[in-house]
Amino acid sequence: MPVHNGAPYLRSTMDSILRQSFRDFKFLIMDDASEDETPQIIKTYKDDRIRYVRNESCLGVANTLNRGLELVHSEFVARMDADDVSVKRRLEWQVQFMRLHSEIAVSGMWVKSFGDPSAAGIENSLTKPSSIKALMLFCNPLYHPVVIMRKACLDEHKLRYDPTFSRCEDYELWIRTSRFFSIGNIGRVGLRWRKHRENVTVTHGNAMTEQVLQLQSDQLKRIGVMADQEQIRFHHAIGAGKRLASMLELKKGELWLNQVRDAMLTTSLFSENGVHEAIGFVWFRLCCNSTPLGPSIISRYLFSDLRKGYHPSARQWITFILSILWHRGLRGTKSYIMAS
Repeated sequence: MPVHNGAPYLRSTMDSILRQSFRDFKFLIMDDASEDETPQIIKTYKDDRIRYVRNESCLGVANTLNRGLELVHSEFVARMDADDVSVKRRLEWQVQFMRLHSEIAVSGMWVKSFGDPSAAGIENSLTKPSSIKALMLFCNPLYHPVVIMRKACLDEHKLRYDPTFSRCEDYELWIRTSRFFSIGNIGRVGLRWRKHRENVTVTHGNAMTEQVLQLQSDQLKRIGVMADQEQIRFHHAIGAGKRLASMLELKKGELWLNQVRDAMLTTSLFSENGVHEAIGFVWFRLCCNSTPLGPSIISRYLFSDLRKGYHPSARQWITFILSILWHRGLRGTKSYIMAS
């Protein structure tokens, strides 16, 4: 767990790790030269599982994580952020999963957002390794604070965080890792993900977007799609499920997804089923988040062959319909989607 000036939420975070049902672990806390009460808070804990290491100067998240990885000699390395809360059985579920799936090098879980009422809810992703690899072209399929990694796989190919991508260092690492190993997700909530004004996505949103655009442009080039800056930004918006402004723009998004899907299927980089599920997931999220466009969006979704690889749950369908009703005047229904 890296931490820099994390005093406000540190105790709840540390308590959630130290109270895990799975207890056979060391808790390596990497203090990136904090200037608040972070060191004093950590030192109040007398649990012998804690190992506290402090950087002499601020190195940044990527360099701090890399320093921590060099200090780890266990079979697995689990990640945590200093402002989130792990559910009690998180590590138990993750260790069990990794031991059952020796082909998986990195695995994540779903998260439940809290702190900001407008963003509260369960945030999920795909779980099959082939689909996760394909989804990587559109968005980051793993929630970094709830990831577990197989240390031997990282060491085998010298896989470490790249400080060049200081705002999306995890996304860049998963892209490289997916070229050598399978990546998975456990389809259950393992973390309460705190949303607040100090989140990186809030404080460094523009820098993060630019770095993500570079990663996605490079991935598109690998499958033969040479996109200009406008197309890359549109691709990023679609992959992130951004709300579109008109049905015409949604049609444009559908055409783009068809083009990218066809390019993915002409390479040997992805499995056919993985591509179809990833594309279907992106298409469903895009349509659901664009429900202000009106009821016709349902037929737009249903009559597109993009949907065939992904099968929304009953709860997702209900949320989709209720979101449309909300935007037609009913009150009390949330408009965000993708709850499990």
